[in-house]
Amino acid sequence: MQIYFQRAGGFVGMKMTASFDSRDFSADEQQELEQLIRQADFFRLPSRIMSKTPQPDRFQYQLTVRDDALGDKTVEVGEEALTPELKPLVDFLMAQLRKQRSAKS
Repeated sequence: MQIYFQRAGGFVGMKMTASFDSRDFSADEQQELEQLIRQADFFRLPSRIMSKTPQPDRFQYQLTVRDDALGDKTVEVGEEALTPELKPLVDFLMAQLRKQRSAKS
């Protein structure tokens, strides 16, 4: 499974991006990722999930998941529109992004 993750916006407007291959994760992380994708029902989400009342300086996320069995799916979601099912997936990917960035430093 390949994942492209982007967080943009916020007060500074900084964009953070990362690409992941689930094969590079530990077995526990792979299992957690697959569970979070299932819990979010990711492949059935609409392609854009935005709040009816957008707020300035909030983050915007873009997640693309490529799975051999399920295909490709991209979802854009505003921070204020994160559902309780989708938020843990975004949190997991942010943690992985931070790990990736600190490994490069």
